[in-house]
Amino acid sequence: PFEPFSFKKSNTSDTNAQPFHDQYYAVRDIPKVHGDPPQTERVNVLSPLPAQLVRGSRYSFQLWLKNTGQSILHKPDGYSIDFIKKPTGDFLFSPLYNVEPNDSTIVNLTLQVGDEAGTVDYSIGLFKNGQLKTVLFPWVVVLTDPPPMQMNLSIFPGRPYTGKATIQVIDENGLLLYEEKDVSFKEGLGLITQVKGVLLGQPYKIVALVDFYLPREQNIIVESDNTVVFEMLIPGDANNDGKFTIEDVFLMPASKQLYRSFLPSLMKPNLLAFLRRG
Repeated sequence: PFEPFSFKKSNTSDTNAQPFHDQYYAVRDIPKVHGDPPQTERVNVLSPLPAQLVRGSRYSFQLWLKNTGQSILHKPDGYSIDFIKKPTGDFLFSPLYNVEPNDSTIVNLTLQVGDEAGTVDYSIGLFKNGQLKTVLFPWVVVLTDPPPMQMNLSIFPGRPYTGKATIQVIDENGLLLYEEKDVSFKEGLGLITQVKGVLLGQPYKIVALVDFYLPREQNIIVESDNTVVFEMLIPGDANNDGKFTIEDVFLMPASKQLYRSFLPSLMKPNLLAFLRRG
């Protein structure tokens, strides 16, 4: 009884007859346009981005985004986060996957900043199939010179340190941002002329590493000029693992270098020179 409403004929005895009713061909031949209705595409950036960066540095940022529009932000559908004006350095945004309206997501950005000081437009936008849909964050950045860092280091029982040290800069999340090996100290004073990868005005942990001494660290706010005064270096790290353990006690008798780390502060210069020759 529903045969007249069907597209396909239910029973065709003639093999040369059309298998479909006329209404099927009428609907099939109607001109059709791919459905792409206009939608409101809007994303809010919930995390702030710095107004100053250090030239020649490499940074990693996390962009906390909330989809406040109507579209589902999905890479296979052509959606992406990108710079509106492509910078000269390398960069990478992580892709978007199934970010539905009113949902939030994190986009990771890795950015290599150029070597030229000045102002750079790093504004970020939402794109679909390569076309800009909306500006997410109008990010204009001032690139400044890498800040210097002066350091003061002494050894037990209070003598200024002369020698080499490794200096590390660690962020609030415990990530190593910068490391300078073989920093020279003379009479307790050392200098790094350029510290890259940091943000001015942000807190960091500065760590000093010297063989056979326990590490020393100091928390500072990095500015355009920095001075770090470390606590006194205490010997006793025989295995150089950054802490004093029972293993260090057993290694002490076999470690001539460890004994010598005590001697410079405790012995007279003539006797010290004699032991060094030995």
